[in-house]
Amino acid sequence: IVLSELVGGAAVGVSVGYLGRWLMPRLALPAAGLYPIAVMALLIGAYGLADVLSTSGFLATYLAGVLVGNAEGCRTVGIAGGPEKCRQCTEEFGFDAAIDYKTEDIAAALATHADVLFPETEALRRMH
Repeated sequence: IVLSELVGGAAVGVSVGYLGRWLMPRLALPAAGLYPIAVMALLIGAYGLADVLSTSGFLATYLAGVLVGNAEGCRTVGIAGGPEKCRQCTEEFGFDAAIDYKTEDIAAALATHADVLFPETEALRRMH
C-alpha cells in the first residue's frame, strides 16, 4: 500500500508539475501578483487530485512545486528581514534574488523579478 501511494503521488506530482510548466508561461494574468496565486492553486489541485486517487498528496505537491519553480525562465525570489537572511536565501537556499523587506520597497522590487515567492526563510532554515 505504501509503495502504491508513493508511486501514485509521484505520478500525480510530475504530471501536474509538467502541466504547470506548460501552463504558467501561457497565462496572461492582468497583474503580476496573480502568478504566485495561480501556482498555489495548481499545487492545491495536485494535493487534491492525489487525495482523491488515495495517493501521497504531500509528495505530489512537493514534486509539482519543484517542477514549476524550476521551470526555464522562472526566477525565485525570497523575501526576508535583514541582510543575513537575504544572504541565506541566495547562497544557502538557491534563490535567484532576495528582497530585504526592512530596507527595500517590496512592490518595486517584485515588479522587476518575481515568479514564485517563498517569504519564510525561517521555515526553510528548519527544513534545510
